[in-house]
Amino acid sequence: MRVVFTDFDGVLHPASAAADLTRSSVKESSNAELRAKGLFVFTRQLASAMASAHDTDTVRLVVHSSWRSNFRDDEIRRMIPELDRWFLGTVGFATLSRDAAIVKWLEMMGPKVTDYLVLDDVPQLFAGGPAKWANLVLCNPEKGLSEPRVQTELKKFFTGRRKQEKEDLGALDFEFVDLESLKASMKSR
Repeated sequence: MRVVFTDFDGVLHPASAAADLTRSSVKESSNAELRAKGLFVFTRQLASAMASAHDTDTVRLVVHSSWRSNFRDDEIRRMIPELDRWFLGTVGFATLSRDAAIVKWLEMMGPKVTDYLVLDDVPQLFAGGPAKWANLVLCNPEKGLSEPRVQTELKKFFTGRRKQEKEDLGALDFEFVDLESLKASMKSR
């Protein structure tokens, strides 16, 4: 299984679109109203990229957004209908930071996950940043998935070219995060 972990604010919509939102205002809004407010406006870009995967049946989406604290999985699923066929659920452990929750989830899934990509706009939420998280794609908080650079990274991930790039001396190492090293660094925080 190939997994995309995604944030909402700054990835699926501009971070500013979520300013002043309340849980009740989101729950009371239809998907069309949410889109009109600027929410989830980049969801189609992710759906298009996921549909381009060589084997779409092995691709899954896991939400690591802070929205997971305020909405159940079924509510989140309804907010992103374009991604429904790939939605696996949320990663959320109340006592863990975002990066630690992802690491724990990957650890629990073990070899079922053959590759993954993390989409976020806040590098500080990931211990060690991109240097330790080679599978982290940072988005501009106002452009999210609409950025051409991010679209290129998604295309590479879904066509399997990210891993092949490691042969190129100028490319980053896009192998899995060393879970043991990351766990140790998080314990020392």
